[in-house]
Amino acid sequence: MTIILSTKLTLSRLQFLSIPVYTIFKNLTIILIAYGEVLWFGGSVTGMALFSFGLMVLSSLVAAWADIRHAVESYGHSSSDTAAKISTLNSGYLWMLMNCLSSASYVLGMRKRIKLTQFKDFDSQSFKLLEILYL
Repeated sequence: MTIILSTKLTLSRLQFLSIPVYTIFKNLTIILIAYGEVLWFGGSVTGMALFSFGLMVLSSLVAAWADIRHAVESYGHSSSDTAAKISTLNSGYLWMLMNCLSSASYVLGMRKRIKLTQFKDFDSQSFKLLEILYL
């Protein structure tokens, strides 16, 4: 179910955000998965990984700031057009947040399911292939 939600959210966000901004924000899913691993599976995050996570968050903030600044500058002093463009961007960021959360929940849920059923690597690959063929 979460993979279907993730796919739907990916397609929906294309209406509101550019592909480079989507790619930058999609990297935030990696951070969610890493901390989900720490919380639920006893993983750890190294200092270097923490530093790279900080760079990912910083790049996402810069991309969002650049988008908002571009919207304000391109519509000039027309407050209604600027407000409409920023509203569209906010919708895109909301879709992106929901997409990151649903993708991370899918990956962590699959990891938990694989761990509970004690699949081997070959078994889990076969299961994923069957799941993809079913969809």
